[in-house]
Amino acid sequence: MKNKKFWVITSLVTLLPILLGLLLWDQLPEKIPTHFGIDGAADGWGSKGFAVFGLPLIWLVFHVLTYAALRLDKQNHGHNEKVLMLVGLLFPAMSILFSVIMYGFALGWELKLEMFLFPLLGLMFILIGNWLPKVKQNSTLGIKLKWTLYSEENWNKTHRFAGFVWVIGGVLFCLMAFVPEKALFWLLPAQLVLLAVVPTVYSWQLAQKQKKAGTYTESEVSKNLRKHPVVLAVSAVLVTLILTGVAFLMFTGDIRYTCTDDTLLIDADFHSDSSVPYERIDAIEYRDEAPEGIRELGFASARLMLGAFRNDEFGLHTRYSYLGTDACIVLTCGEDILILSAESEEATRALYEALSARIG
Repeated sequence: MKNKKFWVITSLVTLLPILLGLLLWDQLPEKIPTHFGIDGAADGWGSKGFAVFGLPLIWLVFHVLTYAALRLDKQNHGHNEKVLMLVGLLFPAMSILFSVIMYGFALGWELKLEMFLFPLLGLMFILIGNWLPKVKQNSTLGIKLKWTLYSEENWNKTHRFAGFVWVIGGVLFCLMAFVPEKALFWLLPAQLVLLAVVPTVYSWQLAQKQKKAGTYTESEVSKNLRKHPVVLAVSAVLVTLILTGVAFLMFTGDIRYTCTDDTLLIDADFHSDSSVPYERIDAIEYRDEAPEGIRELGFASARLMLGAFRNDEFGLHTRYSYLGTDACIVLTCGEDILILSAESEEATRALYEALSARIG
C-alpha cells in the first residue's frame, strides 16, 4: 500500500508543470521551445498548449507504463525499495526539469544549459551506477543481455562492474560542462556508446569464462523467460530500433550542392532544402576555418550543422555545413548570410571555385 501511495504522489508531481504553466499563462508566448540541441540552443518549437499540457501528460504516460511494467514482472517484487523509488522519481524529475527550462527560455531567461544539464546528467549516471549492483535479476530493470539473463552470477558481476563504469562516466559527464561545443558532438555520443559497450563486452567475456569453468548454469529467471519468448523478442527489437535510429541520425546524412545556370540548389538530409539565385549573391568568401556559432533552430549531429545559427560576427545566419570540415564558404545575400561547406576541404574549395565562376 505504501508503494502504491508513492506512485500516486509521484504521478501528481509529474503534472505539477501544468499548474506552473497556468500561473504563467499570460506571460508565455504562443510558441515555446520544446527541444534543445547538444549545444543548449533551442531547435524545436511547439504551441503553448502543447508545452503546458501535452508534455507533462506524455511524461505521465511513461511514468504509468513504468509502474505497470514493474508490477507485472513478478521478479521485481523483491527489489530493494530504494532502487524502485529511484526509478519512480525519474520521469517526475524529468517533467519538472524540462518544463522549467522551456518556461525559462520562453520568458527570456539567459540560461547556459551545458553548465547545469551535464552535471545533472552526470549525477543521474552516478546514482544509476550506485544502484545497478543492487538490482536483482529480472526482465524489466538493469542490463538485459543474453548472458546476464541466462546466468544469475553473470548478472550480479556484470552489474557490479557496470556500476563502477557508470559512476566514472557520471564524473566525466560533469566535466563535459567545460568542454568546447564542437568537441561535444563527438564526445557525448562516444561516451554513451562506451557506457553501453564496455559492460556488454565484460558480460560476454565472463560468460566465456563461466562456460570453460562449467559454472554457466541457467537461472530460474531465464527459465521463466523462455516460457514467454515474445517478450524477449519485442524487447530485443525495440532496443535495436532505438540504437539504430540514434546512430542513423548522429552519424549519417549528406548535403548536395547543384550549380545550375542561374541558381545554387542545396539538398540536405534531415532539414529543409534551399535555393540561392546567383543574382542575390553580393559577395562570396572562402575561409580556411569556419566561424563558431550557436544553433537557434535546425538540426545538428556528429556530422552535420544545418539551420539557423547565431554568432557575434554575423548575428543570425544560415548554415549548411559538415562538422568535420574546417573550411567554409560565406555567401552574403543582402542582409542574409549563408555559410556552406562540403564533405571535405577539397570539395569545399571546388564548390567555391564553381560558384565564383558563375557569379563573376
